[in-house]
Amino acid sequence: MRDIKTKQKMQTIKAKDTKGNIQHFIKQQSIHTRSKDVDKKEDASVKSNPQVQATNKVSVAAKQTVIESKHRTTNFIKQKHHEYKIKSANKKPIIESNHDIHPQRISYISKAKKHVVNKVNASKMKKSTEQFVSKPIVQNTTHAIKKSFHIVKKSVSTLNTLFSFGTGLILLIVITLFIGTFSVLAQDGGSNSEIVSLSEEVIAYEDTIRKYAIEYDIEDYVSLLQAIMMQESGGKGNDPMQASESGYNTKYPRVPNGITEPEYSIDVGTHTFSDCVKKANVKDPSDTEHIYLALQGYNYGSGYIDWAISNFGGYSKYNAQQFSDMKKQELNVSGYGDPSYVDHVMRYVGITFRGGTNPNFNNMEAWITKNPYAKTGLYGQCTWFA
Repeated sequence: MRDIKTKQKMQTIKAKDTKGNIQHFIKQQSIHTRSKDVDKKEDASVKSNPQVQATNKVSVAAKQTVIESKHRTTNFIKQKHHEYKIKSANKKPIIESNHDIHPQRISYISKAKKHVVNKVNASKMKKSTEQFVSKPIVQNTTHAIKKSFHIVKKSVSTLNTLFSFGTGLILLIVITLFIGTFSVLAQDGGSNSEIVSLSEEVIAYEDTIRKYAIEYDIEDYVSLLQAIMMQESGGKGNDPMQASESGYNTKYPRVPNGITEPEYSIDVGTHTFSDCVKKANVKDPSDTEHIYLALQGYNYGSGYIDWAISNFGGYSKYNAQQFSDMKKQELNVSGYGDPSYVDHVMRYVGITFRGGTNPNFNNMEAWITKNPYAKTGLYGQCTWFA
C-alpha cells in the first residue's frame, strides 16, 4: 500500500509537470502567433518609413530576448525539479515484511513517511518560489527594454529636429570655429583687444619723437614709439624712454634712470628701437610679426632678436618667457625683463597701425602658410587684417 501511494504521488507530480509544459508550450505558441500578426500589420507602415523600420527591428530583437530569457528560466526550474525526482527515486523503498511490526518500527516508518511528504511539499514550495522570483526578473527586464525603446525613439525624433535646423547649426559651428581660430592666433601674437589712450605727457612729446624718428629713418613708427614711452614711463621723469642702459647712451651712466635729460632719452630710445627694427627685418608698419620681435628686443636687448630667429624663427610668447627664464638662471636674478612686453605696448597702439591700411600681397605667411583658410581659397582684406 505504501508503494502504491508513493507511486501515485510521483504520477501526480509528473502529471502536473506535463500540464505545466503543455501550458508553457501553448503560451509560447500564442506569443509567436501574436508577434506574427503584429508584424503583418506593421509591414505596410515599416516599408514606407525607414526610421520606423529601424526602430521595429530593435523592438523585435528585444522581444526575442525577453522570450528567450523566459524560456531559459523555465528550463532552469525544470532541470532543478528533475534532479530532485532522480534523488527521490534513488532512495530505498520501505519494504514490509510478513512478520509482526513492532511499535518502534511503526514509529520509524511513520517518521519516514512524514519526511517524504515534507520533501514533496518542500519541492512544490521551491518550485512556486522560483516561479515567483523569476516573474519579477522577467518583468524588470521587459521594463528596462521598454525604457530603451523609448530613449531610441526620442533620439530619432531629436535627430530629425536637428536635421530640420541643419543649415543654422552648420553656420553656427563655422562662426564659432572662425572666432576660435583667430583667438588662438591672437594669443600667440602680440595683438590686444584692449586699447588705452596715451597720457598728456606722452602726447606732448610727439614732435620730439617725430624729429628723432625721421633722423633714424623710422618716421612711420611714431605711434609705436609713443606706445613704448607710455609703457616705459607714461611720459613722466627725466628718462621717459628708459634708455639709460642702452649701448647708444654715451653721455650718462648706464644704470636705471641714469639719463637725466628727457630729450636725450628720446634720442637714445628712438635710436635703439630703430636698430631693433632693422635687426628684426621689419618691412613696413603692416609687418606685425617682425614688429613684435623688434618690440621684445627693445625690452630684452637686441641679443634676444638674434636668439629668437636662430632658435625659433621669430617671436612668440613662449620663447619670450623661455628667454627670460634662461637669463634669470644665467645672471642669478629674480626677474629679467617683461615676457608680456609686446601685449603691454600694443594696448596703446591704434587700430590703423596694428593692421596697416593696405594688405601686403607679397607676405606669403599672412596669405598662405599661416592662413588656415588658404586651402579653401579664402583670402581678402578681412582675413589679412585679422
